Amino acid sequence: METKVRQENSKITALSSSLRKQETRTKIQLGGLLLKSGLADCFDIFPGDDLQLDPEKHDYAMTLLGALIELKKAAEKDPDIYQYWFSVGANNVSE
Repeated sequence: METKVRQENSKITALSSSLRKQETRTKIQLGGLLLKSGLADCFDIFPGDDLQLDPEKHDYAMTLLGALIELKKAAEKDPDIYQYWFSVGANNVSE
């Protein structure tokens, strides 16, 4: 019985680890998109900046977050904008 419990716990731990890795990969990819778009540059955020501990960079990060929240609101108001955004992204992928 104890062996089964350990095996189940091992499976749960492996699944949890896999999900964490997937989440981390997605976050890294999203960060890459922000950098590629030039949006981070617009807010004076650069690779290596500490957005939590540097007060000035933290303020820039909060400003960027505000802009992204407003972008989300705009997308909710106009679902057709996604096709336009896709074409802009697809046309700039090779740059």
